[in-house]
Amino acid sequence: MKHLRYLDFRNNEKIKRLPKSIFKLQNLQALAVTARGLEELPKDVRYLISLRFLFLFTQQKRLQEGGIGCLKFLQTLYIVNYENLENLCEDMQGLKSLRKLVIGGCDSLISLPRSIKCLTTLETLYIIDCKKLDLITTEEEKKEKIQPLSLRIVIFAWTLALPEQLL
Repeated sequence: MKHLRYLDFRNNEKIKRLPKSIFKLQNLQALAVTARGLEELPKDVRYLISLRFLFLFTQQKRLQEGGIGCLKFLQTLYIVNYENLENLCEDMQGLKSLRKLVIGGCDSLISLPRSIKCLTTLETLYIIDCKKLDLITTEEEKKEKIQPLSLRIVIFAWTLALPEQLL
């Protein structure tokens, strides 16, 4: 299995945690985890150095630091239907190759991490059905110098407040 490139754990209610052997798959390029019973995505995900696509759906309240944020070759990240998710990881600046970010159905998500401003390769951003998410920029953040983003497609749907810079 060391040459496995795609692994899909969708629609499996019984998975409570991922086997540690998954994180030894150095050639894995796509991982889909949509297990409602999965309590936490381990930090060991950072060892999936070839990962380009990650689709997550679990019951976590917070994405851990030192996990997803270490995937410097990750190009596509889907974070969907996280009913309990309140915060994303703050170390997103490590996602140097991220081109597409989809956040949807995260009813408890309040704000995006400040490190999202460091995603200079991001081309597509979807934020859909995040009812509590507040994207309004504070005066302090407006003065902060940030690198320009290379966004080409931005979709906000069923989201409360949009940042002034986008209006």
